[in-house]
Amino acid sequence: MKESEEHKKLKEEAIKWLHQIGCWLFSIEVADSYLGRADACGIKKNGDIYFIEAKATQKDLESKKQKYFNYKLNHHKPANFYYLILPEEGVEPNHEWNDWGIIKVIFREGAEILPKVVREAKRFEADETWKKELYETLARSACLRAFKEILFA
Repeated sequence: MKESEEHKKLKEEAIKWLHQIGCWLFSIEVADSYLGRADACGIKKNGDIYFIEAKATQKDLESKKQKYFNYKLNHHKPANFYYLILPEEGVEPNHEWNDWGIIKVIFREGAEILPKVVREAKRFEADETWKKELYETLARSACLRAFKEILFA
């Protein structure tokens, strides 16, 4: 399925937000061998890991795939903080997302895009075994993005 423009913009804003809060290593589309793929992920120098899911529509938020993801997340915590990044209007999380922080993005014609944290995330103890995999995945992702034009020209 083709990714929507709004979903792409949400992921871009997630990366900007990760950088703004002090993450020194971050990327979009970060693979996890257990959970699948995070829309964005970042690590601060103190080792805190942030995991962000972008949801452009209510349907995407409530999908069976997402419910399965949440079930798996109850058994494996690869990050310390989990956030949803959503458009300002039209997508509202239910009780299944109570431990997740929420970032709302205001998209207005001719105006600056403004991400705003409307709810802070609960802190979890990250699974230490996943940190090494995450560092390797983020490094590989950064290299591929940097050299994509050379490798796939």
